[in-house]
Amino acid sequence: VFTLAAAGYLIEDRRRLRPVLRALTLSGIVIALYGTLQYFGVDPLLPTSGYHVGEGRWMIVRPPGTLGHASYFATWLLYVVFAGVGLGSELRDDPSVHGHPSLPNHRLRFPSRCEASVGNDLLQSLRFHHSCC
Repeated sequence: VFTLAAAGYLIEDRRRLRPVLRALTLSGIVIALYGTLQYFGVDPLLPTSGYHVGEGRWMIVRPPGTLGHASYFATWLLYVVFAGVGLGSELRDDPSVHGHPSLPNHRLRFPSRCEASVGNDLLQSLRFHHSCC
């Protein structure tokens, strides 16, 4: 019900979307920083033994962030990444932002199929070289 109400609210006026994306992205940045601190063993709220599995070289660290489980944390960060991309595309299309001295004058560029293929070939050759030596 909440999702339908929120969707209806945001569809009425597209300008309402930017504050939602900003809030989602900002909260995600804060949570991601906290999860990074957890990964490196700095956690003021939870004992680190709760999300360290194994010992020595084989220890696995799965920080739960503020969501209680590493999988929920990873899923939330995935939503944040897409919200950040959406916010970036909103800012890119906004005529009031263009030409602002603090923003770079380039757009997010994805590699073409040819460039991606060359990059993949290079990666595969490095893997082959590493496995042979």
